[in-house]
Amino acid sequence: MEYYFFDLLQPKALSFDKYFRVYYTENGFFFYKIGGQFYSDSSFDSQMGGNLIASIIMYPVYILSQKRQTKATKKIEEIVENGLIEKAVFKKGNFFLAAKDIDKTVIKEASSFHTSNNDNGMLFFYMKDGKKFKFIIPRPILRKNVIEIFKVNYSDIPMEYIKKNGF
Repeated sequence: MEYYFFDLLQPKALSFDKYFRVYYTENGFFFYKIGGQFYSDSSFDSQMGGNLIASIIMYPVYILSQKRQTKATKKIEEIVENGLIEKAVFKKGNFFLAAKDIDKTVIKEASSFHTSNNDNGMLFFYMKDGKKFKFIIPRPILRKNVIEIFKVNYSDIPMEYIKKNGF
Protein backbone atom coordinates (compact mmCIF):
# COMPACT_ATOMS: atom_id res chain seq x y z
CA MET A 1 0.00 0.00 0.00
CA GLU A 2 1.26 3.47 -0.85
CA TYR A 3 1.01 6.22 1.75
CA TYR A 4 1.07 9.97 1.20
CA PHE A 5 2.24 12.62 3.63
CA PHE A 6 2.72 16.28 4.38
CA ASP A 7 4.70 18.01 7.13
CA LEU A 8 3.44 20.13 10.02
CA LEU A 9 5.09 22.07 12.83
CA GLN A 10 3.56 21.92 16.31
CA PRO A 11 4.45 25.15 18.12
CA LYS A 12 5.30 24.98 21.81
CA ALA A 13 5.42 28.04 24.04
CA LEU A 14 7.61 26.65 26.83
CA SER A 15 9.55 23.90 25.08
CA PHE A 16 10.97 23.10 21.67
CA ASP A 17 8.66 22.93 18.66
CA LYS A 18 7.96 19.53 17.11
CA TYR A 19 8.21 18.92 13.38
CA PHE A 20 6.01 16.06 12.16
CA ARG A 21 5.78 13.97 9.03
CA VAL A 22 2.03 13.31 8.77
CA TYR A 23 0.87 10.26 6.82
CA TYR A 24 -2.82 10.17 6.04
CA THR A 25 -5.02 7.14 5.41
CA GLU A 26 -8.76 6.61 5.22
CA ASN A 27 -8.70 5.99 8.99
CA GLY A 28 -6.91 9.19 9.97
CA PHE A 29 -3.55 10.86 10.47
CA PHE A 30 -0.30 9.29 11.69
CA PHE A 31 2.03 11.91 13.19
CA TYR A 32 5.73 10.98 13.32
CA LYS A 33 8.14 13.38 14.98
CA ILE A 34 11.12 13.89 12.68
CA GLY A 35 12.51 17.20 13.90
CA GLY A 36 12.12 20.30 15.95
CA GLN A 37 12.95 23.97 16.14
CA PHE A 38 15.37 24.15 13.20
CA TYR A 39 13.53 22.07 10.61
CA SER A 40 14.85 23.97 7.56
CA ASP A 41 17.21 26.72 6.43
CA SER A 42 14.38 29.24 6.47
CA SER A 43 13.32 28.27 10.01
CA PHE A 44 16.90 28.72 11.24
CA ASP A 45 17.20 32.09 9.50
CA SER A 46 13.89 33.39 10.82
CA GLN A 47 14.63 32.28 14.38
CA MET A 48 18.04 33.89 14.36
CA GLY A 49 16.46 37.10 13.11
CA GLY A 50 19.58 38.25 11.28
CA ASN A 51 21.65 38.19 14.47
CA LEU A 52 25.11 37.16 13.27
CA ILE A 53 26.45 36.23 16.72
CA ALA A 54 23.40 34.06 17.54
CA SER A 55 23.65 32.45 14.11
CA ILE A 56 27.31 31.55 14.63
CA ILE A 57 26.64 30.16 18.12
CA MET A 58 23.56 28.15 17.08
CA TYR A 59 24.82 26.91 13.70
CA PRO A 60 26.34 23.69 15.13
CA VAL A 61 22.99 22.95 16.82
CA TYR A 62 21.26 23.50 13.49
CA ILE A 63 23.65 21.11 11.70
CA LEU A 64 23.12 18.47 14.39
CA SER A 65 19.34 18.87 14.19
CA GLN A 66 19.44 18.48 10.39
CA LYS A 67 21.41 15.23 10.74
CA ARG A 68 18.90 13.92 13.28
CA GLN A 69 15.98 14.95 11.09
CA THR A 70 17.49 13.18 8.06
CA LYS A 71 18.02 10.05 10.15
CA ALA A 72 14.47 10.17 11.60
CA THR A 73 12.98 10.75 8.14
CA LYS A 74 14.82 7.76 6.68
CA LYS A 75 13.74 5.60 9.62
CA ILE A 76 10.07 6.46 9.26
CA GLU A 77 10.22 5.98 5.49
CA GLU A 78 11.62 2.48 6.11
CA ILE A 79 8.86 1.72 8.59
CA VAL A 80 6.20 2.88 6.14
CA GLU A 81 7.75 0.90 3.25
CA ASN A 82 7.70 -2.23 5.43
CA GLY A 83 3.98 -1.79 6.15
CA LEU A 84 4.43 -1.07 9.86
CA ILE A 85 2.85 2.40 9.86
CA GLU A 86 0.25 1.55 12.53
CA LYS A 87 2.76 0.02 14.96
CA ALA A 88 5.37 2.77 14.83
CA VAL A 89 2.89 5.47 15.84
CA PHE A 90 2.97 4.25 19.43
CA LYS A 91 6.62 5.17 19.91
CA LYS A 92 7.38 8.22 22.04
CA GLY A 93 6.61 11.53 20.35
CA ASN A 94 4.33 9.99 17.69
CA PHE A 95 0.54 9.87 17.72
CA PHE A 96 -2.57 9.11 15.69
CA LEU A 97 -5.71 11.19 15.13
CA ALA A 98 -8.61 9.02 13.98
CA ALA A 99 -10.75 10.66 11.30
CA LYS A 100 -13.91 9.49 13.10
CA ASP A 101 -12.81 11.43 16.22
CA ILE A 102 -12.25 14.75 14.42
CA ASP A 103 -15.15 17.16 14.90
CA LYS A 104 -13.83 19.81 12.48
CA THR A 105 -10.69 21.34 11.06
CA VAL A 106 -9.83 25.02 10.74
CA ILE A 107 -7.27 26.45 8.36
CA LYS A 108 -6.13 30.00 8.98
CA GLU A 109 -4.49 31.73 6.05
CA ALA A 110 -2.55 34.22 8.19
CA SER A 111 1.03 33.35 9.09
CA SER A 112 1.98 32.71 12.68
CA PHE A 113 3.97 35.16 14.74
CA HIS A 114 5.58 32.05 16.26
CA THR A 115 7.62 31.50 13.10
CA SER A 116 8.21 35.21 12.47
CA ASN A 117 5.52 35.01 9.79
CA ASN A 118 7.63 32.55 7.79
CA ASP A 119 4.93 29.92 7.19
CA ASN A 120 1.81 29.11 5.17
CA GLY A 121 -0.81 29.48 7.90
CA MET A 122 -2.25 27.35 10.66
CA LEU A 123 -4.14 24.05 10.82
CA PHE A 124 -6.31 23.17 13.81
CA PHE A 125 -7.88 19.81 14.56
CA TYR A 126 -10.88 20.05 16.90
CA MET A 127 -11.66 16.66 18.35
CA LYS A 128 -15.06 15.36 19.46
CA ASP A 129 -13.73 14.91 23.01
CA GLY A 130 -12.95 18.65 23.24
CA LYS A 131 -9.20 18.45 22.59
CA LYS A 132 -7.61 20.85 20.15
CA PHE A 133 -4.41 20.29 18.17
CA LYS A 134 -2.67 23.33 16.71
CA PHE A 135 -0.13 23.14 13.89
CA ILE A 136 1.75 25.53 11.65
CA ILE A 137 1.88 24.73 7.94
CA PRO A 138 5.61 25.22 7.24
CA ARG A 139 6.86 27.25 4.29
CA PRO A 140 7.72 24.32 1.96
CA ILE A 141 4.16 22.91 2.27
CA LEU A 142 1.48 24.61 0.20
CA ARG A 143 -1.69 25.48 2.10
CA LYS A 144 -3.82 24.73 -0.99
CA ASN A 145 -2.42 21.16 -1.04
CA VAL A 146 -3.42 20.61 2.58
CA ILE A 147 -6.91 21.92 1.82
CA GLU A 148 -7.14 19.58 -1.17
CA ILE A 149 -6.17 16.58 0.99
CA PHE A 150 -9.13 17.29 3.24
CA LYS A 151 -11.56 17.98 0.41
CA VAL A 152 -10.67 14.77 -1.44
CA ASN A 153 -10.04 12.35 1.45
CA TYR A 154 -12.05 13.71 4.38
CA SER A 155 -15.05 15.46 2.86
CA ASP A 156 -17.22 14.31 5.80
CA ILE A 157 -15.08 16.36 8.27
CA PRO A 158 -16.28 19.97 8.32
CA MET A 159 -13.56 22.47 7.37
CA GLU A 160 -13.54 26.15 8.17
CA TYR A 161 -11.26 28.48 6.25
CA ILE A 162 -10.27 31.82 7.76
CA LYS A 163 -8.67 34.38 5.45
CA LYS A 164 -5.91 36.76 6.56
CA ASN A 165 -8.37 39.48 7.49
CA GLY A 166 -10.22 37.10 9.83
CA PHE A 167 -13.24 36.16 7.68
